[in-house]
Amino acid sequence: MTKTTVFTLAAATALAILLTGCSSSEPKATSQGVVAMTLKASGGVTAGSPMAAAAGVAADSMGPKSATIVISAISARQTGGDWVPVGGSFPQTVDLLALVASGGGASLPAGALQEGSYDALQITITSASLTLQDDTIVTITPPGGGWVVLIPVAFEVVAGQETKITLNLRCDSSFKFANGEFEFEPEIEVEDVENEEP
Repeated sequence: MTKTTVFTLAAATALAILLTGCSSSEPKATSQGVVAMTLKASGGVTAGSPMAAAAGVAADSMGPKSATIVISAISARQTGGDWVPVGGSFPQTVDLLALVASGGGASLPAGALQEGSYDALQITITSASLTLQDDTIVTITPPGGGWVVLIPVAFEVVAGQETKITLNLRCDSSFKFANGEFEFEPEIEVEDVENEEP
């Protein structure tokens, strides 16, 4: 065997070992944090408002019994511009007027997001309905694909930490009565953002 052949075999063996080592290594896991959101509601539909009057609500009543929405998806926008879904158990039904009455909030499905900076949330609502005092249910027809609400909010996702975002939906300005029918134009504001150890 010549020196050239020995060198070629040695080089081939070394290359094979190197490639084997590369192929057996596990891909590096993406650092992720948890994003948990709470939805509150304020305002409500009270007696004396144009919407309550249109619904035939008596002056001494408190307006419709419930205002229910169905949230089907939530996405977050990375500072670079890419939208990523916030995973969770969707759809979720929320009675907004129950939240107004209790002063509490509904926990939305939490999800993991890649570590980094984000500058907006997008919530898709696919259903909205009102239950009047006489138990009549008024269903508001959504636009194609549902209502998509863009919420500017700057937040950081840190690996191993939980980012808590509290949102507030203004019922008094989101539900309207125009042209003889009920309309829903959701207005959602950011109330608070905080990071903490899970």
